[in-house]
This record gives sequence, structure tokens and C-alpha cells, in this order.
Amino acid sequence: MPDRSVGQNDDRTLSLPLICEAASGTAVIAIAIGGAVFFFGGYFNVAASAPDPGFVNWVLTKVRMPIDHPARVTGPLNLDDTGGIHDPADGR
Repeated sequence: MPDRSVGQNDDRTLSLPLICEAASGTAVIAIAIGGAVFFFGGYFNVAASAPDPGFVNWVLTKVRMPIDHPARVTGPLNLDDTGGIHDPADGR
């Protein structure tokens, strides 16, 4: 019987989840490097003297969309009006 050391593995096949995880990790790293090259390499015009590329407008629109929800502005509170005061135990 051959001596098997700890950590030695005769099964050299890769499973599908491992391959998918490696591929997605590689894709994420490639996208991050591409984004860094685009922004730090001088391809993005920060002076805004030229129009942004279409995909930059799309990304900025998607990122800003959750931020642009309008707040409910009720105006300044009238401190002399006691109608807004309620007991916290009311559950309102």
C-alpha cells in the first residue's frame, strides 16, 4: 500500500462549481482592472469638455437612480403647535 501524505490528492478533476467560481472571480478582477485603466489612464474626461461615452452615462444613471428619490419635505416644524406631539406608546 503506497504511503499517502497529508494534502496529497490523486483526484485531479475540477468540479463545475469550482470552475464557475474561478471564472466569475477572474471576470470581476478583469472588469475592475479595466475600470481602473479607463478612469486612471486618462480616458475619462473629468473636465466634462466632451460628452461622456454611452456606457458611462448608463452606469451613472443606474448608480444615481436610488439616490435621486425625492425626500418628503414637510417644511419647518411649528414649535408652538401641540398637535404634532404624541405619546410614543401610542404606536403612531
